[in-house]
Amino acid sequence: MRVHAHIPIGEIAASLPHTTKLFDVFGIDYVCHGNLSLRDACAEAGVDPSIVRKAIDSLPRAAAGATSWSDSSMQELMNELRDRRHPVLRRLLGHAATVLAETPASAGVMRVRNAFSALCDELQPHMTREEHMLFPVIQHLEDCWTRGERMAVNFTAGIAKPLALLIEEHARIIEKVKSLSQAAALLADDGAGTTRVLDTLAELEHELREHIHLENNVLYPRAIAIEAAVSGATAPMLG
Repeated sequence: MRVHAHIPIGEIAASLPHTTKLFDVFGIDYVCHGNLSLRDACAEAGVDPSIVRKAIDSLPRAAAGATSWSDSSMQELMNELRDRRHPVLRRLLGHAATVLAETPASAGVMRVRNAFSALCDELQPHMTREEHMLFPVIQHLEDCWTRGERMAVNFTAGIAKPLALLIEEHARIIEKVKSLSQAAALLADDGAGTTRVLDTLAELEHELREHIHLENNVLYPRAIAIEAAVSGATAPMLG
C-alpha cells in the first residue's frame, strides 16, 4: 500500500495494522476519526504528516506481514472480533479488576477504580449487544450477498442507523478510556503495585483502540456497502 497525504487514516490502519502503535505514539486518532485523511488527522494531532509518513516507511518490513483486514471477509472479521478480541478484552478487564483490587487504596487509586468501573459499565453490555444482535445481522447480509438473495431482515433507515448508535457508544467508550488514562497518569510511580496498574491499563487501552478501529473503519462500512448492494440502494456514509 502506498501511503499518501490524502488517504484516510483508518484505511492505513486497516491495510497496515503495524501502524496503529505508531499512530498512538503520535497521538493520531485512527479510531473514531478514521475517515480523516492522513494530512487532516496529522493536523488535528499537531504533527507534521511528512514525519509520520517517514516513520511509517521506516517500520520493520517484518511487521508488514501482519493481517491486512482490508482483504478479509466480514465473516473473518467477526470471527476475529467475537472469538478472539472479545475474550481478550474480557480477560484484560478481569485482570485489571484484580490488579486494582490488590493495589493499596489511596485517593489516586480510588479515582482509577471509579473510572475503570464506568468503562466496564459501558463496555460489557456493548460487547453483548454486538455478539447477540449485530453480528448475526451482518452475517445474514453477507450470506444474502454470497447467495444472491434478498434480505429477510430490514431496517427502517438501513443498517447504518443502528451502526451509528454503536459508533456513538464507541465514542463514549473512548472518552471513558481517556478518563481512565488520565486518572492513572496522576498516580505516583512509587512502587511495583503502581507500575503493575499502569502496565495493565496501557494494554487494555491499546486493545480497545484496535478493537473499535476494526469495527468503525472496516466492518461497519463494509456492512453498509453490502446492504446497499443487496438492496440496490446507495450506501450512506458513517461518521
